[in-house]
Amino acid sequence: MDRLTESQSANIANLNVKGKGGKDRELAEALGQERAHAEFHDAKDGTALFEYKKQAGCQWIDAFKLARLDEAPEGISILWFNHKDGTIQSVYSSTYEQVRDILFPTAIDRELLNMYRSIATNRTRKAADQVKCKIDVKEIKANFTLLWERS
Repeated sequence: MDRLTESQSANIANLNVKGKGGKDRELAEALGQERAHAEFHDAKDGTALFEYKKQAGCQWIDAFKLARLDEAPEGISILWFNHKDGTIQSVYSSTYEQVRDILFPTAIDRELLNMYRSIATNRTRKAADQVKCKIDVKEIKANFTLLWERS
């Protein structure tokens, strides 16, 4: 996905994503995608897979999930919906690998990620455990592909 279509843009412009959680069904409908309930992605469009991230300031990313990317289907696009009071201001696109490279850029960071993988693999409370890493809107705008911006 290089840009949002005119129809997708109109739908996104009228959507409110304020509040914690949810909104994935509404986002999928607005983009003409099918809602999916999978560990590494929220929606699909044919064979294309999409993870949705909604943020007003920063987004917290599950490092255990990043440590297990080899278990994820290939080619998942993350769509970043930056909003102000629920009104989407811009949509950016990235891959999980780009996020991993920003949050864990050095060899030492990658060793930490490997440790997270070991912990995630061996914990008995897998569904309850998360380690969060912060990525802020400035990093999203500086490193990812702009698909749409409110004019």
